[in-house]
Amino acid sequence: MSYLAYLNLSTNRFSGQIPPDLGYLRNLKFLDLNYNSLQGSIPDAVTNCSSLRGLYLAGNLLVGEIPKKLALLSSLLHLWLHSNNLTGAIPPDLGNIATLRHVILQSNHLHGSIPEELGKLSNMSDLLLGGNRLTGRIPEALLNFSSLQQLAMPVNMLHGPLPSKIGDSLPNLQLLYLGGNMLGGHIPESLGNASALQSIALENNYGFTGRIPPPLVKLQKFRTLFLHNNNLEAEDSQSWEFLDALTNCTLLVRLSLYGNLLQQGVLPDSVGNLSSNLDYLSLGSNMLYGLVPSSIGNLHKLTTLDLQYNSFTGAIGGWIESMVNLEGLYQCLK
Repeated sequence: MSYLAYLNLSTNRFSGQIPPDLGYLRNLKFLDLNYNSLQGSIPDAVTNCSSLRGLYLAGNLLVGEIPKKLALLSSLLHLWLHSNNLTGAIPPDLGNIATLRHVILQSNHLHGSIPEELGKLSNMSDLLLGGNRLTGRIPEALLNFSSLQQLAMPVNMLHGPLPSKIGDSLPNLQLLYLGGNMLGGHIPESLGNASALQSIALENNYGFTGRIPPPLVKLQKFRTLFLHNNNLEAEDSQSWEFLDALTNCTLLVRLSLYGNLLQQGVLPDSVGNLSSNLDYLSLGSNMLYGLVPSSIGNLHKLTTLDLQYNSFTGAIGGWIESMVNLEGLYQCLK
């Protein structure tokens, strides 16, 4: 079948190794073997399919390293190798495939640093590297991805600060997922300039410090903000400036600030002015005290409210009666 252009055998029960003979399909543009039980390594012969634009091998049992020869696929747009058992480093040679737009390598056992050479991929739209063992810093070279929409590298061992100009350099960024690493420093205020941002997840890094930058509230498409388990502070007279301003984000659905150092004290009434779409709110473990403001009852769509491990006093007020969708209430009162 030398003229075959599209081969889709995904979501079956195929096992064994990927046949090297597939390399004879010189006109093949899309090879989709996702979600089978294929084993062994990725054969170099795949790179003989010189017209390949999409290589989809996700959800198998593949082992070994990502072949450096994949860089010979000069027309490749999509490289999906996630959810396998691949090891080794990310080949710097991938940076030579100028056409690449979607690179998904998450949920493997890759290690080493993120190659600076990836910064040459100016057409990149989605870079998903989460759930590996990657180390080092986030390369400044990734700021060359002006068309990037999704940057997800959670649950690795990345460290250091975020690039200060990340929001200015990635104007089309929609999703930023970097939780479960060892990142730290201040959250860059430039993220407020990434006007397309919908979700930020920086949770479980335990290293972000300083105030939550107020410019984030300029993000009118904001839906999710996860900053829990860090060392973010709110210690001056304007400590709740961010929460007050966050009321402008009318599409906000999930907000988690659990396990930080928001130790200003009393929770302000403005918490009740947060988005009417909010269904998850977590402010637990922040050394807050006083009464829970009755205005919190305005959040009618809440399904989860987490205020535990603070020092709130008094009884649960009448505000709870208006939370008709509430499924989980985590609150400790003294």
